[in-house]
Amino acid sequence: MTHADRDREWRDQFLAVEPGSNEWRKSLAELGRRMERLDIEDQVKVAERLGGQRGEAETPEVIVQLLELESLSLPARIILEKARGEAGSAGQDESLVGRLEQWLNLCEAETGGCDPRGFFSMPDPAQRSVANHLTQWLRADLLEKLIEAAPDKAAGKELRKALHHVRSAGARVSDESGRLMTVAPREEPEPFDEAYLTPPDDTGTYLTYLYRTVFGSAKLFMVFVNDLHGVLKMEAYEIPRPRLERILEATRKNPHAVLAKAEPEFVRRLIKQAEAAGRKRGEYQHPDYLANRRAMGVATAGEGPHPLWRFLREDELRTELGLVARSHELVQHRIFEDWRLRPVEEGKFAAELADLQHPLLELSPEQAAERERLFFEKAATLALAATGREIWRDRLLACAYLLCLIGDQETARMAAAAGLALDRADDPAGPFWVELLRRTTDEYMKKDDQAGDAGGKPGPDRGGLVVL
Repeated sequence: MTHADRDREWRDQFLAVEPGSNEWRKSLAELGRRMERLDIEDQVKVAERLGGQRGEAETPEVIVQLLELESLSLPARIILEKARGEAGSAGQDESLVGRLEQWLNLCEAETGGCDPRGFFSMPDPAQRSVANHLTQWLRADLLEKLIEAAPDKAAGKELRKALHHVRSAGARVSDESGRLMTVAPREEPEPFDEAYLTPPDDTGTYLTYLYRTVFGSAKLFMVFVNDLHGVLKMEAYEIPRPRLERILEATRKNPHAVLAKAEPEFVRRLIKQAEAAGRKRGEYQHPDYLANRRAMGVATAGEGPHPLWRFLREDELRTELGLVARSHELVQHRIFEDWRLRPVEEGKFAAELADLQHPLLELSPEQAAERERLFFEKAATLALAATGREIWRDRLLACAYLLCLIGDQETARMAAAAGLALDRADDPAGPFWVELLRRTTDEYMKKDDQAGDAGGKPGPDRGGLVVL
């Protein structure tokens, strides 16, 4: 087991241990040493856990000790400073949290001026946290302003080191005369900027590739994003084009996978929108992504029309009711073969379905079919509303865009029409969504039947429907 594995194991134990117990006190004793080795996201989790237990006898003292760590990330420091203030610790600088938050917001907003005087009035550990955060976000511009305002040579020493790291990563900096400089690029015939995209799954998760020249180096950024939770995973590699082609070819050989070369600005915008959605839910974004956000060009991605409308006519598809009526055919396409639509209340849905299939009054086949159609239509409409019709619309439009890119324009038209139909908020769910719900229900009921035929012990009552 590596040191990183042991640190993660300790983190999980700390987050689960009962406050006030012997295990809790033992974890607190190790906290200073462990905290320095945790990544940003884990530091935040530990800080939140510790701040939530500030009433415990040992906690305020431990918080003060952690705030002396120069390796403490800026987000974790803000959490602990707030907890320290709420615990009423002596000597607390009430304005410090506000100043730290200004630096955090300045990086995320990408605009606004900094306050060098306020920076140098902070304690040394707090200055180091801010400098480390600026380094991670490649904010050479802000580091330069701090160096210019440093009261003495010693005060600017660590900042110059930080600026060196930023410059080594390829960010633009100025020389002493104020002229902009960059790291000398390697031999490259021409800068490039490419993007590759998979369609979203039924949870709204996309796999995106950005392959671009970053100050002379060919870098591949692989980013998993979710349209509700933000950036789930991110990895960056410096790889030559032949290796990229092997990666793409291996993906294309998978008969169930769809990967297409997409417009880079659209992919960056998609990542940025997912990040914003995750932050709105209060979910911290992947630290490796934050460190590479500017290098990928995501930070400066602007608004723009959906690239789908370069292939199709939006106004025409909004009136294509015939395509919407046939949209149940989409369920058979490989892009949607793993999609599922799950009912909002599983037990209630299953009970009502059982009553529907075994009515007290005898119905004609036509009456029974219509009753069942309306039942699934209502349940699908509720399921769409639970996540958000706009969310599902955007997922379908993204799939339509991918279908255009792989040359399946007729299926793309059907997917786009089904997606645009969701803008009619008073309309019930269309045939595509009804068929998805039917397939989901059939599959899980078959699993239940197979489990019963195998003679195994019955599981807990789930109302006849298993939802993973």
